[in-house]
Amino acid sequence: MKKLTFTIILILSQILLFAQCDESCLPEGIIFTTQEEIDDFQINYPNCTEIEGDVSINGDNITSLNGLSVLTSIKGYLNIHENPLLENLSGLDNLTSIGDWILGHLLIMDNIALTNLSGLESLEFIGGSLRILSSSNITSLLGLESLITVGGDLTIEANISMINLNGLESLKSIGGDLRIGIAFNGWGAPNPILADISALESLTSIGQSLRIGLNDSLTNLVGLNNLTSIGHWLEIIANNSLTNLSGLDNIDAGSIGILTIQGNELLSTCDVQSICDYLATPNGTIEIHSNAPGCNSQQEVEEACDSITLVENISAEHELAISPNPIKENAILSLNLSSPGSIDICIYNTTGICIKTWRYCNVQPGQKDFVLNMSKFRAGIYFCRVKVGNEMITKKIIRINE
Repeated sequence: MKKLTFTIILILSQILLFAQCDESCLPEGIIFTTQEEIDDFQINYPNCTEIEGDVSINGDNITSLNGLSVLTSIKGYLNIHENPLLENLSGLDNLTSIGDWILGHLLIMDNIALTNLSGLESLEFIGGSLRILSSSNITSLLGLESLITVGGDLTIEANISMINLNGLESLKSIGGDLRIGIAFNGWGAPNPILADISALESLTSIGQSLRIGLNDSLTNLVGLNNLTSIGHWLEIIANNSLTNLSGLDNIDAGSIGILTIQGNELLSTCDVQSICDYLATPNGTIEIHSNAPGCNSQQEVEEACDSITLVENISAEHELAISPNPIKENAILSLNLSSPGSIDICIYNTTGICIKTWRYCNVQPGQKDFVLNMSKFRAGIYFCRVKVGNEMITKKIIRINE
């Protein structure tokens, strides 16, 4: 009997120990409104490192999040809003993920003492949206250096002291929109002194729209150079210091659904590769107006796209034709040579960079046909320059999708 009793006690103790080691907790979530509630978290919820529900931190006397230092993940949302005395997010140092795919977001809003996001250095993944808004003293996003993925939208709006986006250097993908200065509901929410978005240098894809507006100090879009695809709408509006669209060059035009460029009073250069390619084979609505001369209408941008300073048309006695044009994969370049010589063929993009060449030596006079294989080129505008001796002939080629 004693042996049986001992065995039962041992089993029960093991079950209890197992239960105490269970790291998941609070499927219904938790709301913190006082410093005491945060300080007592580990006492009230021992061994709780993964909160299954939503977390809200909102209190007039909250000054420290150190009581939450055991947390490694939050499966729901994390809202940190209207904490007037909170100066940093230290205490969330071990938090690596928020939410699951699509679900769960991080909201930072109206914390007037917060100047950056230090304390979130371990955060790598947000399943839903990341929204930084109405944070009057945040100057950068330092603290997010480990963040790689945002599954939903990334919205940065109405931050009157934000100078740059430093802290986002590791961010590679955004599943929803990237909105800088444009609110969730589409209304303007300016970041008036934001001048630098170069921290987005690792970003390669946006699942939905790229919308940048009402950032009066933003002079360029350098930082988006590695962005190759968006899901829908490319909108650049009312950025009154922006002079050109360099930085958008590498977006696949086929990923753009709607193009809006308007109200950027100094913007005069819009003929970057992605825009030229889109205008050649548009997928949807185009709205270009109220910018500086050179980018004040669709026609002006198309004319700029059709000119290429590094490839000059020089009159030549040799007849040249390319067919078909527009081209899907291969085209035939037909050249009527009046004298023997070497032939150099180069395909240029709209920024004047030679991206593919062919060379033929000792070609004899007469009608000659050459195959141009452009099957691996993106849809858009290109220029074919043919050099025969000292003469050059240039033809525009439009590459279209199947």
